Amino acid sequence: MRKTVQLDVQFHQGKTIMDTARTYANLLKVLLEVVQNGIDSGARRIELRVNQQKRTFTVYDNGSGCGVEKFQKALRSLNSTMKDESRYGQFGRGLVAPLSVSEDGFTFTSCEQPHRAPYFTYYFNPKKIEAQSMVKIDGEERPDLSFDADGKVWWRTAVEAKKLTRDRRLAALTLRQLLDEIAIKFGETIRSREILISIAFTDAEGESDAKNVTAPEYNGERLEIADFTGKESGKITLELYLARLGRNGRKGRVVVGTTTNPSRISMPEFMDNARGGLLRSEVGHGLNSGIFEGKILCQNLKLNPDRTRFEDTEALAELCLHLEDWWEKKGKPIMADLREQDDDSRFQRLGTSVMPYAELLLRQDRFKTVAESIQVGTVGRGHAAVEETNILGPDKGTSIGIDGGPFDEKDPKPRKGGGSGEGGKPPPKKDHPKHTPGPVYGPRGHRRTEVMGSSTGLRFAYVEMVNTSIPFTFEPATGTLTFNLDHPDWAKCEDADGALQRYQIAVIGTALSLELYRNGSRAISQELVEFAHAGLQEQVFAIMNGDAMLKK
Repeated sequence: MRKTVQLDVQFHQGKTIMDTARTYANLLKVLLEVVQNGIDSGARRIELRVNQQKRTFTVYDNGSGCGVEKFQKALRSLNSTMKDESRYGQFGRGLVAPLSVSEDGFTFTSCEQPHRAPYFTYYFNPKKIEAQSMVKIDGEERPDLSFDADGKVWWRTAVEAKKLTRDRRLAALTLRQLLDEIAIKFGETIRSREILISIAFTDAEGESDAKNVTAPEYNGERLEIADFTGKESGKITLELYLARLGRNGRKGRVVVGTTTNPSRISMPEFMDNARGGLLRSEVGHGLNSGIFEGKILCQNLKLNPDRTRFEDTEALAELCLHLEDWWEKKGKPIMADLREQDDDSRFQRLGTSVMPYAELLLRQDRFKTVAESIQVGTVGRGHAAVEETNILGPDKGTSIGIDGGPFDEKDPKPRKGGGSGEGGKPPPKKDHPKHTPGPVYGPRGHRRTEVMGSSTGLRFAYVEMVNTSIPFTFEPATGTLTFNLDHPDWAKCEDADGALQRYQIAVIGTALSLELYRNGSRAISQELVEFAHAGLQEQVFAIMNGDAMLKK
């Protein structure tokens, strides 16, 4: 008979605790962990104070708190959670996370519900902890603290760290980054429980700011929910929306998670998680483009203890396959259509910003003959009555009208025209003599009516022309200046709003100046057109390089 033995396993507790703490790679991850613990404890209010200049942070929460007995259990369950699956924390590591970013460690102060006292403060010193093979955590009662929901000590738990590491890689953080990450990770719970999370932030230069975390409901157009079921992945649900278009584009965010735990990871984190051939980059970049917002949930994903990625399992691989299939059938066509619409909206917005300049230029004596050659105008709703014989029919597309006279002494601000009965006022009986509606075509606005002999002025249109060598065209009778979206000069300026505005201004001046050289047959010589187009190229060079050269 063979002899059997059982051997004891011992390990150095202090070094193990510090190794566990170091899995939190930077200050942001530590703060997210502390906030998460507050949420898991049922807090309705959480307050963060981060001071990079003084190298400190404190996080307060009014959750259930923690008494001595409960805290002892937490210490004994490091790396094995005391929480159920519905809570964020599942790995029992977060309690010691602040040790990774503080040279002197941190304090944990708490009082358990429903008591007003006692509070106890526990001291976590990294040097002492790492030196002990059997770790003891010192604590003391705090008779100076008594819970008062409406007073100074409104909190049940406070975590405070001083002498944060000077390592920029660990301590680098901005207020915006912290606000965004908290909203991404915990947004659903913040909304459902109406948790107030406030942040007071002082940067390394001493500049201070304070903001509340906002995690609004998805308010874009809801897409059809996509459900899949895989052998390894279990149920997969894509609950996505089209993010609203703002002045700076669409800023939607997509998060990924499991159906059994509220933890979420951002799409950039998921893309990093799925690199190496699991997920085509096109799919990840599309979902992270800002066009989409919402959540992707997979039943059998296994969250990694650092909560920034999932374990590399068959469930993850199967999820990626379903995402690629959805992208080809649904996501990719949606993105292509929406990007075209967004470009149209942007071009229209920028066109309305430069139209006042164009109308002012057209009123200069030099361009009087150009203005007089424009015979076809447009009128919108609420316009003075037009004789039926002068009505030509509906305009070619929707537009926003920039009412003429933007730089008149009595009206220094541009006015958007085309409205009907603004403020309940009836349409005027007679058109203003200087009325130049200045329509800018695009997806927004209304379809106006073309008329002869009144409400004339410039119009802007944006078209992908077959001939990519022509930067613009101008129709003298209607005053329509059409910008060629496929011309190389447009492409050079397209990425920046300021450059595109300056380019349109340059085109306006070039187009109006060319009109002065129409001959008796109303034609402009080809040589002159080519000369003007070449001059426009030089202006584009100045637009793209002038600012940089002037700074030298």
